Amino acid sequence: MPDDDVVTELTVLLNEMDVKELTRFWWQGYQPLLGGYLVYDGIWWEIWSEGLIVSRLATDGGYAVTPELNETIQTVMRDALGITLFEPVTIKDIVSAKLDVQFQGSVQNYSQTVTGVNALSNIEILLSDATRTEMGGCPFYEAYMTLKLASGEEIQLAMASDSCCQFMVDGQGFDYKPYDLRGVLDSGGNDILFQYFDLVPMTARGE
Repeated sequence: MPDDDVVTELTVLLNEMDVKELTRFWWQGYQPLLGGYLVYDGIWWEIWSEGLIVSRLATDGGYAVTPELNETIQTVMRDALGITLFEPVTIKDIVSAKLDVQFQGSVQNYSQTVTGVNALSNIEILLSDATRTEMGGCPFYEAYMTLKLASGEEIQLAMASDSCCQFMVDGQGFDYKPYDLRGVLDSGGNDILFQYFDLVPMTARGE
């Protein structure tokens, strides 16, 4: 937990916020950052890029651009909770990729580890080029991918198990669909990644 001085600093900064009403395209030019919230006076504030914090409540919703408060919140989350910004570019030199899946309502577990050089190279390109995105209604509780890097580090990703090309790390969302396919009709789903795990029936959801 943050000490009293930090709590006081946060309180002062929160009270000084110039909160504006949410407009239709308030999010343009910003990206969601840490997968956490700051709750103050019953209002949940999300942490976004460029100093933005936002509350999307039906009532009392709004946003404010306050870099000092944003940075202070990130510092508290890092020091007190161990939550830091995840950068997909750190996904490099993969030596194995393991996918574990259990579909909701099923007792069947699926697991496959990929070690082929070509497959891992393609997986690495997709995941390391991912960009931050706002999380939608995709299910992230059925499929988990564990990446082992040449450095010995392991990175666990919660994978969207529907058709979305998204993964999550520490509550932070990322889109790994190639740039040239985003927004293109009939451009396919996450089979571009899951095709390398042919023993896991992702498309048929276990059937």
